[in-house]
Amino acid sequence: MATSTRHALIVGGSAGIGLGVALSVAPLHAPQASFMHIYPGWVNTDLLKSFPWYIRLPVNAISALFATTIETCGERMTLALTKDEFAVGWKLLDERAEEVPKTKFHTDELKDLVWDYTIQTIDDALKK
Repeated sequence: MATSTRHALIVGGSAGIGLGVALSVAPLHAPQASFMHIYPGWVNTDLLKSFPWYIRLPVNAISALFATTIETCGERMTLALTKDEFAVGWKLLDERAEEVPKTKFHTDELKDLVWDYTIQTIDDALKK
């Protein structure tokens, strides 16, 4: 698979609809760019290393069984970022870097509403 030079990527690490809806408007302004909102799922990191042992031990044991390794997560995300089928447009991706359908909230009306609100919030923050 050849990597396209057209990839311009934005990656989100949360499953929130707000960012995803806002990004769905951006392709209207950059039609040759690729915008992705990726939910990485449960990744086995050392996030809890400063927690007490009685929390850390059971969570680490469960993570070892059910969470995705950092390496596997990285491979999946990198693969998604370089897939030709994702070279242009806007996609929602799950923890396996597979496209998920947009929800009933991904309407043009809500996209514009969230986009306008996002721009206004940024403008207000910059004025302070």
